[in-house]
Amino acid sequence: MLRIENPADIVFARAPGVLVSASSTICTFDDLASYLISILPVAASFAMPVSI
Repeated sequence: MLRIENPADIVFARAPGVLVSASSTICTFDDLASYLISILPVAASFAMPVSI
């Protein structure tokens, strides 16, 4: 049971951070490119618990 609960806790702890980082509006292609680069660490942190 603990193996399922811990990744779920990690995912729900990361969710507010993703919402805060996505609160600004992307207006230009440069903004989009910088946002996509900055989302890579967040995507990796979601992928690691899922791969366990």
